Amino acid sequence: MEKQSYVSPGQVIVVLAVTRILFSTVHFISLHAGRSIQDILPALPAAFLLNLLTALPLLLLLRRHRGKDPVECATNIFGRGAGIVTAIFYFLLFSWANIITQSVFRFYLNDAVLVDAKIYAILLPLLAISVYIAAKGIEGLLRFGTVVFVIYLGVMVFLVCTLIPSIRPSVGPRFLLPLFFNGPGIFVKEMIAQFNGNVDIVYLAFCAPFFKSGVKLGKVFVKWNLLMFVLMLVLFGLCVAVLGPFGANQFFPLQYLAAQSTVSVFDRLDPLYGMSWMLNTVLSVSLFLYLQVQCLSKIGMNKHRRIIVILVGILDTVGAYFLSNYDNVATEYLLNWFYVGANLMAMVVLPLILLIGGLIVRGKGPAHEMA
Repeated sequence: MEKQSYVSPGQVIVVLAVTRILFSTVHFISLHAGRSIQDILPALPAAFLLNLLTALPLLLLLRRHRGKDPVECATNIFGRGAGIVTAIFYFLLFSWANIITQSVFRFYLNDAVLVDAKIYAILLPLLAISVYIAAKGIEGLLRFGTVVFVIYLGVMVFLVCTLIPSIRPSVGPRFLLPLFFNGPGIFVKEMIAQFNGNVDIVYLAFCAPFFKSGVKLGKVFVKWNLLMFVLMLVLFGLCVAVLGPFGANQFFPLQYLAAQSTVSVFDRLDPLYGMSWMLNTVLSVSLFLYLQVQCLSKIGMNKHRRIIVILVGILDTVGAYFLSNYDNVATEYLLNWFYVGANLMAMVVLPLILLIGGLIVRGKGPAHEMA
């Protein structure tokens, strides 16, 4: 266990922001929005409020059991068996996130950067780097994540500053209207995608035990949610105002925007954007791998931790390799109803069960320690 380590809430916020931004626009092509792509914009403030609502059960659970993650809460309330089941469930959720991240990264490289690159030449270096970072622990991982966030933010600032002047006053605003001309379908789909993106609240819950006792998790989540709302609004707004309906047909609209941008000695920003994308992917895969191993440590698999990190990393890479023949998974997973169900279980249903269970068995042992 690494609970002797303490991390800054600010570090966790920026790391989760980076992992959230990574694939924020990949699903555009699966919306089939066409000339209704502007309908994604009103979904962002609605998703901001939905995120606050869906995060409440998990935040209330962790407030009631300060210093614990969901697996430890389940163990304290219902016993070791419930803790094992909860740990396996979250392990599988993090595994899916890890495999999907590697699959999207492989698809990105083969589609936009290195068309002829072999799958193993992409996934094996990613495996080696992510295993090394995950084995270093939470503090090293978050320090690396802070650096990645600074680099990514710099690229985004360059992108915004160069693209805003390219928005023609006679054309750009027209791409933003009319809203819901073809009905609310695109709005609803984007709400689903945003809900699935909000699964970062679960990652935050597993980082909570590493905060100092005075940190209020609710405030940390609100800050992250607000930061994501602002970043998404800027990036989505640029995609709509600059690309319009054309952006709805791009696998990687931000990559396309970067290719059209010029800053000083850089003829195009897409090499810088590609670099930040790769660093971001390494960070995300390392974080998910670390969380997977954390789940396993809760069920007694805490010996020979480095070996477990390597074995789990290999399993994730094998999973990503087998998904390489299904490129549609890379662009449609945020709209997948199975993923919706899994995230609903992780964020809402399971925390509610634990909250209600805690009330029913109140007074039995340390399950209901109040901070």
